[in-house]
Amino acid sequence: MGKGITLKETALIVPGHGATADRQSSRATRDLVEELQRRQVFAEVHTAFWKEEPHYRDVFDLISSSEVYVVPHFISEGYFTQQVIPRELGLEGRTTERDGFCIRYCDPVGSHSGMTDLLIRRAGDIASDVDRSETSVLVLGHGTGRNKNSARAVSDQVKNIQQRAEDFGEVLGVYLDEEPRLSDWYELSKFQNVVVLPYFIAEGLHFNRDLPKMLGVVDDGSGQPYQIRSRNVYCAQPVGGDAAMADMVIDQVRGFDGG
Repeated sequence: MGKGITLKETALIVPGHGATADRQSSRATRDLVEELQRRQVFAEVHTAFWKEEPHYRDVFDLISSSEVYVVPHFISEGYFTQQVIPRELGLEGRTTERDGFCIRYCDPVGSHSGMTDLLIRRAGDIASDVDRSETSVLVLGHGTGRNKNSARAVSDQVKNIQQRAEDFGEVLGVYLDEEPRLSDWYELSKFQNVVVLPYFIAEGLHFNRDLPKMLGVVDDGSGQPYQIRSRNVYCAQPVGGDAAMADMVIDQVRGFDGG
């Protein structure tokens, strides 16, 4: 940050993915931006999307401040955070000076160390009355052949949860689009209680359509746990809409400058 400049004099951009088929996928990012605007930590807070308006390339037309931070609302480093966003925003590294802006590109919010505690809390909230020693926790990622960091983010969280919440019977990583797949959850897990933790930013079609289909959920209106093949199956909401996201975004900005 420039000498004598405070966060209240800077702009923040929170890039999301967005979708043309399901506008629900951008709601978590838009809600996060509204919360950050409400807190008034920054002079201005904007979002931008790959698949929706405002688009990445247009967001600087909305910004008045010369000092700008960018915190991607993504789970992990990957194709979008390493290639698409830098290209579309005209970034040349961690810090870019161009067109009167000084732009600092922060790590994505999903890399924040608090994500593990958030996942553990969500598992406890959704299945508060179960014996943890008789519970399988499944950390669910998208999975992609385009960039292995997506899968690595899930495997890292599995290890972290195993270390911090040793009372769970088991913690496994599963994916929608690569092995091991969520659709094999029954064979992969061994306990009566199964808690699925979608390590996603948004709901969207993956959460609302693909996940129930792969689990075999038949929603009869009775709510959770779902009774599937004689197991008690609980499914948490994606992490991207959690209230703790705003704190993590602010931490990513403060961490950029070493505190």
